[in-house]
Amino acid sequence: MNDLNELRAQIDALDDQLHDLLMQRFQITGQVAAAKGAQNDPSLIPRPARERSIVERLIERHDGALPPRSLVRIWREIMGAACHQQGDFRIGVIAAPLSHLGQGVREHFGTAVRLEFGDQADIFAKLAARDLALAVLDMADTVPAHFHEISELRIEGGAIGRLVSIHDLDQ
Repeated sequence: MNDLNELRAQIDALDDQLHDLLMQRFQITGQVAAAKGAQNDPSLIPRPARERSIVERLIERHDGALPPRSLVRIWREIMGAACHQQGDFRIGVIAAPLSHLGQGVREHFGTAVRLEFGDQADIFAKLAARDLALAVLDMADTVPAHFHEISELRIEGGAIGRLVSIHDLDQ
């Protein structure tokens, strides 16, 4: 039993280190938000290409017992919480909350990001008014002319939706 207690103590110490690193990361994320505000950056929205490169870099260097899918899920939660920390980050979803697309958006952006579900007219009106940072629509739906498709929303198994913005973002 003594060995088990020692192993648990090592895990507790690692948990404390992980927590310390997360607090440090979010302190820096707060500085990023302040820098964006100081630069008058109109968008506090994620950059899909940057997020993708982070996840790809982590998977590339990953070598351990943690399943890669779990690694991605953890980082999606961290990145979603970081976006939430930077402002009132809301995403409109043209689907029902329990639909495949609705569940995929929640899985992709994590639990901290606020999602609003509605029909195309409602979601695109809110996006145009800048009440939403992004909209997500089904792959089969058409993106209106004055909006910009910035990325496909991909989860395990392939593309399930399109990320749309009022801004023409660098990918």
